[in-house]
Amino acid sequence: MSIEKNKLREIVGFSHENMERAGRFFSSNAFLVSILILAAALRIAHLLSLRNLPLFDNLILDSRFYDEVAQRIAAGDWLNGNHVFYTDPLYPYVVALIYRFVGHDVLVVRLFQVALGVMTCGLVAVMGRRLGGKPVGNLAALMLAVYKPSIFQEAEFEKTALGVFLITLSLMFAMRKSFRAYFAAGISLGLA
Repeated sequence: MSIEKNKLREIVGFSHENMERAGRFFSSNAFLVSILILAAALRIAHLLSLRNLPLFDNLILDSRFYDEVAQRIAAGDWLNGNHVFYTDPLYPYVVALIYRFVGHDVLVVRLFQVALGVMTCGLVAVMGRRLGGKPVGNLAALMLAVYKPSIFQEAEFEKTALGVFLITLSLMFAMRKSFRAYFAAGISLGLA
């Protein structure tokens, strides 16, 4: 038994006007802005919930390594002395740059990573809008905004947030059809 679309809308409670209104809302820039605000709020709330834990400021394992290397770089040892980088070197340099401007503060580094996470949501929206239109981009950004592993990783003192942002940036550039965009995609991917 087939039910007409209009009959189905009546059963579900959606009129044609409500469907069009919902479509306009999901396609709107205001919806995207609210998604980015939600992404920031969730990430900051998670970060603040970790603030009183002993390991928030007392870093261990990889986080401690990144912090120590960043402090040496911020102090002027730009080539990391006689030490060999056994991990990607970009993250300690970015952290060192933050330390140079604001001092040794792991909260600021984590807030920077939250900002990278929100910008990644924005990049996902841009890519989704190019591939499937505004509603697709906005809903893709919403899915990333509430994705728990992203929220968790962006609050950790480690390189994941920077890497995900750079790879997403690279993909966004690669979607454009110009030499400059491809070049930028290669640079972003290389940095990642």
